[in-house]
Order: sequence, then structure tokens, then C-alpha cells
Amino acid sequence: KSTTFEELRLLVLTKLGLKAGKVPGGGRFRRTQAGAPTVLVDDMKESLQHAKILDGARLIFETGEVLPPGHIALRFCVVSGNNTAPEGGGGRTSEETEVVVALDSTLLMLKEQLCEAAGLRPAVDEAAVRRLRSTNDFEDRAGLFRNESVTVAKASLTNGALILLEDGIAPEPGVVTLHFSVWCPEFAQHVPVPPGVVPDFQQPPAEAGGDGGGGEGGDIGVLGRVVGGVASLVSGAASLVGGGGGSPATDGDEAMARALAAEDAAASGSGGGAASGGAGGGASGADGEDGSEALTTVLFHMRSACLIDLPPIKVNHETPLGDLKMQLLSMPELAGARALAEGDDEKKRMRVAEIISQADADGDEEKGDEAHASGAVAATASAEAGSFVPLTDMGGRYTPAHLRVMAMGGLLPGKVLKDDRRELKKHGMKDGAHFVVQVLDEAEALESNQLLLWVQQRTVSPSGPQLRMQPGAHSAGGGGGGKRGRSSLDSIIATAGAAPGASAARTSDLVITDVATTMPHHELMELCGRNAPFYPPRQVVFTCGPHPKTEHLQACLSEAFGIPVPRCRVAKLFQTLSALGPDMWRVIKDRPVGGGGGGGKGKGKRKGKGRGGKKSARPFSLREQPYSLRDGDLLAVMDGKEDPDGVDNWMRIEDFCAIRNEEMRKARVRAERAGGGGAKARPSRAEAVFRIYLEDYSDGDEGSGDDRSSSDEGGD
Repeated sequence: KSTTFEELRLLVLTKLGLKAGKVPGGGRFRRTQAGAPTVLVDDMKESLQHAKILDGARLIFETGEVLPPGHIALRFCVVSGNNTAPEGGGGRTSEETEVVVALDSTLLMLKEQLCEAAGLRPAVDEAAVRRLRSTNDFEDRAGLFRNESVTVAKASLTNGALILLEDGIAPEPGVVTLHFSVWCPEFAQHVPVPPGVVPDFQQPPAEAGGDGGGGEGGDIGVLGRVVGGVASLVSGAASLVGGGGGSPATDGDEAMARALAAEDAAASGSGGGAASGGAGGGASGADGEDGSEALTTVLFHMRSACLIDLPPIKVNHETPLGDLKMQLLSMPELAGARALAEGDDEKKRMRVAEIISQADADGDEEKGDEAHASGAVAATASAEAGSFVPLTDMGGRYTPAHLRVMAMGGLLPGKVLKDDRRELKKHGMKDGAHFVVQVLDEAEALESNQLLLWVQQRTVSPSGPQLRMQPGAHSAGGGGGGKRGRSSLDSIIATAGAAPGASAARTSDLVITDVATTMPHHELMELCGRNAPFYPPRQVVFTCGPHPKTEHLQACLSEAFGIPVPRCRVAKLFQTLSALGPDMWRVIKDRPVGGGGGGGKGKGKRKGKGRGGKKSARPFSLREQPYSLRDGDLLAVMDGKEDPDGVDNWMRIEDFCAIRNEEMRKARVRAERAGGGGAKARPSRAEAVFRIYLEDYSDGDEGSGDDRSSSDEGGD
């Protein structure tokens, strides 16, 4: 056990009858793991006991020189075609190669050595466009080595470690790369919106068929279409309630498919009041294409048109926000974007047409998270940047206070970054993050008590009954359950069997998902209210105290929209994929204060410490539950005279389309899981044989590890 590796080498050479000079390099040892060769022995003067070489262990004696003092052996792979973003990923990985490196060499020197060993020449030039990445204990991709000036020893690289040499440039220490897009809402109005896609109460509503009916007859026809569509949708569910043997996971989907097919046939046969797309290759209307799909396409085209990309910016994460704004102001691309937005309408239409063409070619409209990438390729202003004067050179007209930096949200920008003296890292601006910058006509300095809200003015539909639908229950897709679900289902079936002239009040129990998935788009628009402007909504700065109340918000919006405060009603949109329905819009009003906080949801009374058991409660605040008012929230404001009875559900055609798209997605998932109708079960995954070889380190001769039959039998 006290024998050193150097002494062991002499014993091996003697055993083999060889002289040291006859073995190339003198010979060296390599460790093994589960019989496979691993790392070289790095210290020949180390004893076997100190190196934890146990009885029965395997060592490989191979040709080659021993590791010099202060050197280690590293393994590396070359990764080509990978993602050059900091997170990396993808690409083609080469076979492993082993190199001997000095512990006092820098990572930059190591990178050049690896390029030379991999045959990438000239090594200096190749190293300039490549970076090093570490691996974890499972030899999977880990973090980048950001500081290439440190030594191999300081980088905590150990003998036998595996590193990756991949495409890309390593970020500098403390430097983050940020992406910005200029917010230019002027382009949205140049995106063609086909007729019959969004409600237009200034024009007569599109007729559902060719009978030319109007007045009350038209309203009854719409209600009958709703009832008929719901009746078709719940046919499978009705048989289930009556004792039928249908499967709710498939019958409802088939009913939905039949309803949608009937809708498409009706729309293509009757004209549906919709025309094909306008100039610039815009989306087609509801005629021949599902209106919800056309509306979604229009929205993403508008979003892409309103965003003009700037070149990435590298900046130290300790830089104040104000200095970053100055760097943005000095970019000719920013000046070019503003000049384009304020310039000729013909150029705007040309750019919009190019964006739509690119988005249609890429086919990314259905991918909500990638919608910006699909249209932003043609949205950069860098091509003409050389012809524009930076905003900083305009005689002091623009200052950092004229820039508003916002987080990149979904359809709309989100949180506003405030306090120009605050460092970027404290604003949460991480490497690779994307933000939106807006150029303001007037300087502003938003404080923490000021919120930037997106607001639309609500107009109730002048035609058709107001649908007041129950939240939550889903009659056809298997999503509803319990007493409430059965009650809603019975109401739908009863309403479906009613006479065509039944009272509109009977629609109060309609389930919103049924209406969204069965009604034709052009008919649903007749029952929906409209929020204007369509896109983008209006920006309103709400200055509030520590505990803002509804009356404060009403006063702010009353001044912005000219609605008297007593008649000002406000609702906030809560839109998530897990909560699509009538509760998406919640009317804002002061709630009773409970012991649990400002939302009125407290479970009781709290006792304050040191107050003799007195009751204590936080005052109501719109910035707390249940409203949680934040930067970037979308609100709707309505004049109370529009809906004196308070029957409007605040739903827009966009909201019904979101519900429809989500329900169709769920239906596709259920159909895929059912294996095409439920007749065939999903195939099980094939089992893989898993073996574990165990080394026996016992002192007996039987445990030398040469015989693996017992391990094979027990490890499968």
C-alpha cells in the first residue's frame, strides 16, 4: 500500500521483462471505472494508499510520458453549429480528445491549445470566435467560463475533467448583452384588418345568412344559432346523462368538430359578411377561414409591426439605468426607427407588408411565444442607420427622461423600469433579456407610486341579447363536473329544445366555452361588446398613494376618457391559459377589508402584538389582492349609461377567440391521447436493459473482480 506509482512502474517493467528506455515515453498509469479507462495518474510519487487504490483495482499501463509537475490532463469535445446565446445548446459534438495542460496557463491559452489540438488553424483566429463551457458530474452541458484571463487552477479544472469548445464568444465578466425593440404604435393602423374579423359598430352588423332579415327577427336568428350550436355540441353529453355509453372525452370533441365544420360550410356558402384580406398580404377574413384564426393573425401582425429591433447592446450590469438610456439615445438606429414611424405613410405600409409576408412565410403566427421573432426580421432599422443623426445630437431636445424602458411582455409591453440612478442588475436586467424602449415627446420620471396602464374604452353591442354565462362548467369536453356542471348542462339542453322565439333570458345559463366553440365568428361579434382602440390600447399613467382605491382610479380614467366619475366603471383583464372564461374580466370595486389583507379574502380577525388584542387590518388597496394592479395591466373603462342594468360581461371577441383556440388545442390533445377515437390504447414505451457492474474490494481471492457473472445476474 505504501508503494508509489513510480515504484509500481519499475515492478511492471520488470514483470514484463522490459527496460524503461524501450517503452515510448517511459510508460504511465491510467485509472479505470467499471473497467473503462478514465484519468491519468498525475503524481507518480504518490502512494497507492494515498491515491485510494484498493485491493483488486484495475490500472492501465500505457505508453506515453507521465504528467509533468504542475500539469493535468483534460478531455474536450468540439461543438459546432450550436446556439451562440449564453445558454447554448444544440450543435454537433465531436469525439473526445485528451490534452495535457499547465495549471498556470490562462483559459485563453487553453482555448488556443485546444483549437490547435483539434486541427482548427490558425488557432489564434479560431479561438477568437469560440468559447469554453464546463460540464457537470454527469458530463452534461453546464455554465460558460466567462473570465478567460484566469488560470486553469483558478478555474477549478481538475485532472480528467471534460470541457466543451463551442461556437460563440464568451461574455465579459460583469457585462450583459441586452436586446431592445423600439415601440412604434403608429404602424398598427397600417396592418390590414379584413371585414368581419373585429366588431365595427359604425357599420351595419354583418348578416348571418342570405335571408336579409333584420330587427327582432335578426336577434332571434342569432339566438337560435347559439342554441342550435350548443345543442349539437352537447349531443354526446346528453346521451351520457341519459344513460348512453358514449365517451365524454371523444363524443364532445366529435360534436365540436361537427359544429366547426358546419360553421365553415355556412361561412363559405353565405358570404358571412367578410371579405378577403387587404393590401400587403393581410390575413383573410372570416369568409373561408376561421375568424378566430384570422383575428389572432391580425393581432400578431400588429404587434410585430409596432416593434422595430435595435442591435444588441453590451453593457456592464452595474451601469445605472440613466447611462443605458444615454447609450440608446446615441444609437443612429433609434433615430432611424423614430424617423420611420413619424415619416411617410407609404413607407409604413411597405414595411408592414414586408413584415406580414415574412411572418406568413415563416408560419410562426400560431406560436404565441415566437410571434415577435417571426415578424421582427424585417423590422430592424440598422440598414439605414448611417443616414440618421442620433437623438443626442439634436440640441438637447432628447434626454434620458424622454425614454421609457419596459419589459417585453406578450402582446403588450409590461413592467416599466423606474429610477435612472438604479443599477441594471438591481432592475433584474439579465444577460440576453429583451426590453422595449419608447421615445416620448415630453420628459417623464415615473416614481414607484405611478403605474403605466393599458386602457380601452368599452362599448356595449347595440344588437343581440347580452350573454350572461356561468363560469367554469364545460358541458362537452369533460371539463365540467359536480352539481354545478349538471345544472348548467340541463339548462343548455332545455334551452336547446326551446322554441325559436324563446326569451333571451334563457341564455343566462350558457357555458362560455360552448358559446365560444360553436358560434360562427361573425355572429359572435354581434353579441360581443367592443373595446377601443383595438390595438394597441391607450397608455394612461395612474398616480396613486400607498393604498389606492377604486375612486382614485375612476378619477384618473374619468379625466383621460371624459366619463363622469359617478358613471365610470372599470374592469381588469386576468388572462391565463388555466383561467379562460367569464372571470377573465373582473369589475374593480372596493371590497370589505378582512383580517387577511386588502383583498377582502381574509379568514378572520387578526390580533396585533402589544395592542391588548385589538383588531388590526390593512386598508384596502388596488395594488394588493384580488386586483394586484401593476405596470402593464390591461383595463377597460365604460360609461355606466352604456349598460344601466349591469348585464354586460365585458368579454371581447379577442377573449372568445382565446377560449376557442384553447378548447381546440385541448380537443386535439384529447384526440391524440385517445389514439384516434379511443379504440386503440397508447403504445407502451419499450423497456431498456440496465446493468450495474460492481467491483469487489474484499480481501479474498474470489473478489478480484475478474468474474462478472454474478454482477450480470443481479444487475439486470
